[in-house]
Amino acid sequence: MAAAGAVAAIGPAFLLAAFARAEGCIPVRLSGPADLGRAPRGAPFDCALIEADAGELAIVGAPGSRGRIRPRPFAEWNRGTASPVVAISDGVWPGIRISDEAAATPSSEPWIDSNTWMVRSVRAWCGSRPIWLTHPAPEGAGEADYLRALADAAVAGGNWAPPLEAVLRWPSLARWAQFFSEQTWRAEFAPTAALAIVQDSAGQDPLVPGEYLNLIARRGVPYRVIERPHLNLATVVAASALLWACLTPPGPPEHEILKAFAGRGGALIAVSEAPDPAQFAREMLDRVGYDNLPVRVFNAPSVISYAVEAQDGRRLIHLVNYAAFPAEGVRVRVSGRFRRATLLCPDQAPRGLAVRIAGAKSEVSNLNIPVYAGVLWEGDHHALRQSDLPPPMAGRRGAGRSAGAARRPSACRRPGVAEPVPQL
Repeated sequence: MAAAGAVAAIGPAFLLAAFARAEGCIPVRLSGPADLGRAPRGAPFDCALIEADAGELAIVGAPGSRGRIRPRPFAEWNRGTASPVVAISDGVWPGIRISDEAAATPSSEPWIDSNTWMVRSVRAWCGSRPIWLTHPAPEGAGEADYLRALADAAVAGGNWAPPLEAVLRWPSLARWAQFFSEQTWRAEFAPTAALAIVQDSAGQDPLVPGEYLNLIARRGVPYRVIERPHLNLATVVAASALLWACLTPPGPPEHEILKAFAGRGGALIAVSEAPDPAQFAREMLDRVGYDNLPVRVFNAPSVISYAVEAQDGRRLIHLVNYAAFPAEGVRVRVSGRFRRATLLCPDQAPRGLAVRIAGAKSEVSNLNIPVYAGVLWEGDHHALRQSDLPPPMAGRRGAGRSAGAARRPSACRRPGVAEPVPQL
């Protein structure tokens, strides 16, 4: 980044040219123009944000383009917005609320603060535009907390802007940001959905569906958010249920789509008034049914999963641990007979996992997740690029062990312990 000019010299018009690689442009937050000389040069933090006036952030991005953006609360954004960047100002700090930290045990359900649902909601209408979260970090946050904030936004295709001081203090932030930015999953994969949730960002209070998205995810129900104008049979055909909550009645074309969905055996769930979100989330799990969940995660009350899949059948399960301690002994079960599973963790090379297949389900177990892990599933018929993954497990010691056999846990490294970042 060029250290030329002060905030006043940065033009009032936001230049989209500053984001030649929209998805790859990851912002870092500076305290003032003087920090430009200390900011990282090039990827992954190739955009700088500086406090300006009137609630705006001045931005300097490669290769020297300049402009301004105005972060706004989530509720003020909708599909009618023309801004090339969606900058959300009121994200939460990801983690387990302090009062519930002690309750994060296998037999309880802690209250988890996450922004993943918010990014997914915006992504449903903003297309490929960058989504930036600009909320500050709390005082006393540590390295793992900053990494969790990066992962919480990145798994859904967004970016949280960390402060420069944290980036300089902990090199792992740059490595993790690079890990997420270099993945091709965002373009190739779409959400795996047991439940289709229709939202209307321009016609309803966005905080109403937001509560549902947040709590339904915590209940482990994989869903896909569909912006109302984008509703068609192709977007809902894979779901077993469709939620039409707090929306105006469907018009004739929408009615035909919903009728066709129901005709294929899908369950239509219509709600005219906002119920209690927590109770409603539990009811959604009951309505969808455990047997219809394409993904289930066990022994992980502090983990939220986000499942995506490619047209060729590959499936990627993002797992973000929001507790201050590692999630241990995690078990992941997916629908389908997958012959191969690979553990993806920042700061270490991809690693093959032992897969247990029972009927129409596949499972891996004994995973340890300090902050983030991804599990990539593939079947025998999937052709992979050599650069994507390590060699198959066939022939490796222990590859044929049953799920009940003793084996070392498959663990992502704790923050601060690094291997070369794999090129995925």
